Amino acid sequence: MSGDYTTYNPINKNLAGKSNVLKNTIVGIVAARKQVSLREMTDLLAAAHDLLTSRATLYRHVAELVDSQVLIRHKKHLSLNLVWVSDVIKYGREFEKLLDDSHAADLGLPLKEFQKKKFIAQSLKELDPIWNNIHLWLGLHCPETEWYGYNSRPWHALGLAGAEKTLHENLVFNDFSYNLLYGNTGSIDEAGQDLVKTEGYNSKLEKCHHFMPEGHALWAGAEYVIEVIFPDKLAADFGKLFDADVSYSEPDKKKFEDLFSSITPITLELRRSKSEAAKWRKILTPYF
Repeated sequence: MSGDYTTYNPINKNLAGKSNVLKNTIVGIVAARKQVSLREMTDLLAAAHDLLTSRATLYRHVAELVDSQVLIRHKKHLSLNLVWVSDVIKYGREFEKLLDDSHAADLGLPLKEFQKKKFIAQSLKELDPIWNNIHLWLGLHCPETEWYGYNSRPWHALGLAGAEKTLHENLVFNDFSYNLLYGNTGSIDEAGQDLVKTEGYNSKLEKCHHFMPEGHALWAGAEYVIEVIFPDKLAADFGKLFDADVSYSEPDKKKFEDLFSSITPITLELRRSKSEAAKWRKILTPYF
């Protein structure tokens, strides 16, 4: 049987904690460069990924990845374990089946014109994977390659930065274009925008009277509209964080994360309406 992945999850690269971030980054560097020396790894972690780590910490994490059969260490060089790579590819082929059109009904997506579906979660953090799953499926299966969206604020960029960046990368992976308007222009809004910048995923900060200035998210593409309206208190609490006259910092990150985890029932509505999708795209297109 192939590797025991108890210390490294080959599927979810957004695992929390500094240890997992370091492991994920190490594997990513080796994958991109095929073979890396330990000395090069230390320099790349610091220079390209802003991860400062001691030699002892690096060696410990590398040893765990070798024990998990994710990496091979030969003398002072690291490379990927092809058994692990084969396992990842095998899982990938199974997961690919989930992206087939036939799974639309399983996801509960509205398949007919003017149908709509509501997804209710107990917190914004609980809603996020549902939201992302729907968004990615639509992006992969709808013929429309240009999607337009509005977010009052870059909430996810500050509260769930890793997951949001990964979503952006996956949405544009198949040459789709995404254009997102953030409805406020403060310094913390700018910081959030910068944190998740992705090639092919365009974003802009500008007020737009067609949408609510706080707690409003909407995406339109092909024949679908995705919309989330935050409960009043949650929208107001986020607004206070964004409007604070300070620079974004690590303590602020914790405040955003706490709001994502706070128990506040929130609803996503997915609607299939060609005319409505066209209306929102027409409103948002001039901003890009």
